[in-house]
Amino acid sequence: MVLNNKDYSFFHSVEWAKILNDAYKYLPKYFVNNSDDVNTAIIPFMLVKNVLPIKRLVSLPFSDYCEPLIYREEDFKPLIDFLISYCEIEKIQSFEIRGGKGYFKEVQSAYSYYEHILELDGKEDEVFKRFSETTRRNIKKAIKEGIKTSIDFDMNSLEEFYRLNCITRKKHGLPPQPFSFFIKIFNNLIKEKKAFIISAKHKNEIVASAIYFYFGEKAYYKYGASDERFQNFRPNNLVMWEAIKHFIGRKFKSFHFGRTEFENEGLRRYKLGWGTSEKIINTYIYSVNKKAFIQKRTNTTGFHNTIFGKLPIPVLKSISGLIYRYIG
Repeated sequence: MVLNNKDYSFFHSVEWAKILNDAYKYLPKYFVNNSDDVNTAIIPFMLVKNVLPIKRLVSLPFSDYCEPLIYREEDFKPLIDFLISYCEIEKIQSFEIRGGKGYFKEVQSAYSYYEHILELDGKEDEVFKRFSETTRRNIKKAIKEGIKTSIDFDMNSLEEFYRLNCITRKKHGLPPQPFSFFIKIFNNLIKEKKAFIISAKHKNEIVASAIYFYFGEKAYYKYGASDERFQNFRPNNLVMWEAIKHFIGRKFKSFHFGRTEFENEGLRRYKLGWGTSEKIINTYIYSVNKKAFIQKRTNTTGFHNTIFGKLPIPVLKSISGLIYRYIG
């Protein structure tokens, strides 16, 4: 049923729900409107509690977006009205929906960001020609420098990815997700061949790595990491190109590059360089106390980045185990 809706994504999958539940103990709450035993509107949430405790419903934590699955547009508003009543009764402070721009007609969004999508509607050489000159040059440079890639499904590759991920997150002034979270991804997806890791090696050393998900006819770049010492060899570009080629060969329809904050113009240019189309995703947050949809800062950049960037990686790992469950 999910796959029959044009707005479906990997983040609607059972596997993603299991990962969020297993890793962070979030309780799934799926709100459904049905008529004559047929579901006509579905919004999946996870119940997130912080240390106070304050309860929030999020659709969905750590997801690039999660569009409401609406089969009859007239059933969207009654479902939102029911959701508001439910939160009032259960003393849930807010709910957050990452998507739904087409249905929240006159509602103020909390914040917005970009999504970039590459349509895989051609052969390898045809898709390659759509890339910017810089992107094509960087792919060729990585090949010339002797970077080799492999598609991996083993624990050793996950451990290497996590090592690089810790380095990359520190560079950006952020703690990494706990390794236990990636273990859940491994057990629910990678081991079951529903996701994979692409590793890039220079000689015998892994210098870049990324995790890709797929669901239905859509493929997703989700997590990437690299060793900055080898950045000049452009291994990340080759990793991405190898993933795109893989999905073209398997007849996937689209490749999704993930969310990009408005202020991150460099990342936006990088993704546009792959011949992508760009769309804006709105996030909507309803405050029960204020009885209104509110605006909110994303808080992805700030003074905390400077602090985290100065901390040793073992300390960042310890912090991640304490905070990520409450971030959601």
